[in-house]
Amino acid sequence: MTNEDLLSQLYEKRAELMKQLEALENAIVGFGGDPATGKEKKPRRGRTPGSTSTASSGTSTGGKVGRPSKANKPIKVPSEYSESLTWKGKIIYVLDEKGAMITNDIAAEIVDKEPKLDLEKTTAAIRIAASDLKKRNQIGYQQVGNKYKYFLFDK
Repeated sequence: MTNEDLLSQLYEKRAELMKQLEALENAIVGFGGDPATGKEKKPRRGRTPGSTSTASSGTSTGGKVGRPSKANKPIKVPSEYSESLTWKGKIIYVLDEKGAMITNDIAAEIVDKEPKLDLEKTTAAIRIAASDLKKRNQIGYQQVGNKYKYFLFDK
């Protein structure tokens, strides 16, 4: 077996493991955990695990579109892109600049602006931050197949 063959197999295995890691991180977030810390997120005051909120975000199935909640304050769009922006700030900036996009496209735009970032790691970070923005009704979403297309609400 040549070095090239071995490297090819290792790269294939790495890609497979990255997909499994992404699925695990999504499951952790879905159960209320934080994949970055490995700890369960504490429930917000007044809510117990399993309780439902009356200020529900939009539904996430059937291609339906999430709607803003009147209870949430509007987001501020950064006036310019900066590496010091949080992931959420970077997402909001890119969505304002480019319009509705899926996670992979948002990550690609950010990596274009910050070439030193790793695309796979950036995609994972964007997926988590965009999901949080969606849950807080700060950005809208539309399910397209098994992906979400995110967008800013009308100002």
